[in-house]
Parts: sequence; structure tokens; C-alpha cells
Amino acid sequence: MSTNEFQELYDEMRENIDKLQDMEIMGLNVWSVDHNGYGDVLAVESVRKFGMITRHGSVVNTPSKGMFLKIRGNCWVRTDLGASKVVLNDMDIIKKLLNDRDRIATLLHSDE
Repeated sequence: MSTNEFQELYDEMRENIDKLQDMEIMGLNVWSVDHNGYGDVLAVESVRKFGMITRHGSVVNTPSKGMFLKIRGNCWVRTDLGASKVVLNDMDIIKKLLNDRDRIATLLHSDE
């Protein structure tokens, strides 16, 4: 692969990732619980907005995929026993939520 081919493919991939980050998501909600235990339904409008809503220490509990802990930036890990040691990103978590959208997931915030 030449440098030009690599650069073209890279630029195309970055453009597609940016589109996915900002694409509007319709009808995806999570039950959001703050550090005091108060909850409310929260609409997940895009991957980028989901990343801004969640912060280090946030936990997403999905009915069929288990629990995921946000460890930094847009990085998440699965917290279930025996789970693989794969680092996921906000986009991966949104994909899991979309695949399980008929059941509401819970988002737990660790701080104010």
C-alpha cells in the first residue's frame, strides 16, 4: 500500500467516524441515575452527546450485554466476571444499546 492509498483510506475512515459521532439517534433512551440515586429518562441524541453526558466512573447496565464502566475519555471496559479485557469506545456502547433498544439500559453517574 502506498502512502497516498493509506492517506486516502485514513481520511475516508475519519470522515465516516465523524459522521457516526454526530448522526442523530432517534428513540434511544436510558434510565439515568445521578449520584444521589435520583433517576430520569434521558434521550441519547448522538454518540458525541452520549460521550459528553457520561464521565469517568459512569456505568451502563444493559439487560442482555452486562455492565460497562467508563474508565477515561471515551473508553469503556466490561465489568462482568470473565469478560474479555477489550477496551470499547462510546460508539461501541451506543451500538450495544441500539441492538438492545427494546429494553431500557441504566446509566449510573458516579459524581456530581
